[in-house]
Amino acid sequence: MPRRSTPRRNRIEPSQISEIHRLRAAGRTQVEIQRITGISRTTIHRILNKDSADNESSPTDNDAINYFDGPIERCPRCGRKVHMPCMPCRVDSMMASGQVRQTEIQETDRRQAAKDW
Repeated sequence: MPRRSTPRRNRIEPSQISEIHRLRAAGRTQVEIQRITGISRTTIHRILNKDSADNESSPTDNDAINYFDGPIERCPRCGRKVHMPCMPCRVDSMMASGQVRQTEIQETDRRQAAKDW
């Protein structure tokens, strides 16, 4: 399959996003905003819903994001380079104690990780 010579999609400028919000706040419908800006209604819908979803984010979402903000270290138990605490070691200990059942998918993932190692 040949590569595209142009980018796959055009990026929406921050000024366009603010214009979409301004028009929506003025009471315009998404179809009217589409006609005014030339941006697809689907993209307008995503922009408007993304901002409302950002405002409703829960603290647990931020905790998951913050987990990956720290430095990558080598786990003293397994030797993997991971964000601490080492989640693979935690899952292994949970499986060993019977808190989590090992599935066929997890076994397949372990074999793939062993090949990649």
